[in-house]
Order: sequence, then C-alpha cells, then structure tokens
Amino acid sequence: MNPLLMLSFADGFSGALTIAEPILTATGLRGLEYFPAGSAGLACHLTTGQLLALDAAGWDCCAHGTRQGGDYTSMPPDQVLPLLIESHDYLTGLGITRGSRILGPPAQRWDATLNPLALEAGFQVVSVGLATGGIIPDGYDVEFQSCGANVPLGTVASRIAALPAGKIGILSFHNVRPAVFKENDADPTRVQAVVDLAVASGLTICTFSDLLDT
Repeated sequence: MNPLLMLSFADGFSGALTIAEPILTATGLRGLEYFPAGSAGLACHLTTGQLLALDAAGWDCCAHGTRQGGDYTSMPPDQVLPLLIESHDYLTGLGITRGSRILGPPAQRWDATLNPLALEAGFQVVSVGLATGGIIPDGYDVEFQSCGANVPLGTVASRIAALPAGKIGILSFHNVRPAVFKENDADPTRVQAVVDLAVASGLTICTFSDLLDT
C-alpha cells in the first residue's frame, strides 16, 4: 500500500480559499479544510459562502469540533458527544456531505476511547494518527508534518521521502496569510514551495473522501 499525501489547513481561516485554493487548483489539487463550527464570519475567517466555495472546488471541508470545544479527553462522554454532533450537523446543514464524514480533532485532545462517540455522531474518519486512536480508512495511518514558516523546506522534503507504505502524510499549513504573522503559519510562497515538493515526490496527493469513495 503506497504512501499518500494530503494538504491541510486548520481553524477556518480565509486564506485557505483566497490564497491556497488558487495555488492548489493550478496544479489540479484539492485540500482539506478543518473548520470549527461557529467560526463563520469571524475576523480573518471564512464566511459561510466561502466555505461552500471550497466545498464546490472539491475540497474536503472537514469538522474541527466547535469553537467552545476543549480537550475532549478531559470531558465526560455526555459532554463530548453533543459537541461532535454539533460539528457534524453544522456541515451537513450547509449541504457539505463529503467533508462532514471527516473529523479532525487536535491530536493531543483525542484518544481511542472517543472513537465510538465520533462514529455515533456520524463521522467515518478521525484524522489523527493511529497511535492517538484515529480511525483511518483502508488500513492507513497518519503522520502530520507542519509546513509553517519555522520549518525548513529540507525537513519537509525529507519527511515526504521517508513516508513508509501504509502511511498518509498530512502536510499541515495551519493558517495561510499574505504575510506570515506566526511561526506556524504559511504565506503564498511557502504554500507553493511545499506543493512543488509534494508533486515532485511522485506520491498520490488526495483527500480523505477520495479514499472513502473508491
């Protein structure tokens, strides 16, 4: 089973559409946007219309919990499940059925005991590594590689090259801005450089829904 690559963007910032989407589209690629319910229209965040535009462009607009959600591992199940249902149903209520199958919780706030709650809420994928308890289709495991301004491009290239069989390498940009304001953010030049590395690797670049729909 050959390794795969995915390109992800987190927390619902508008740069995913205004900056990253044109770069990916020019290369025939699509990304993952992890969107917290309740974020639409906040400053620097995607509006509902922009989120739908990403979905229409073929991106997986995935659930990323809710803005009021916290550390799921510290909550009793009867508090976690409503947050997961809210996150799932927010996307399905907008007609985003492809991405609503996919939950992307922060890895440090998730463990395997929570997987049954994710399934009960309607998710088919939990995109954290299997070591943290993720549910990944077709036997794949996940490895995240930060691609922010503080990560040397050589490190990103080495991590891509080192991906073993059965691994999904998620190249995570977090937020994308016209200029970098935080060390874990990326700017257009960085997005383009990482996309070029991904394409040059020869690995298949896909989304979770591609795996679910095959």
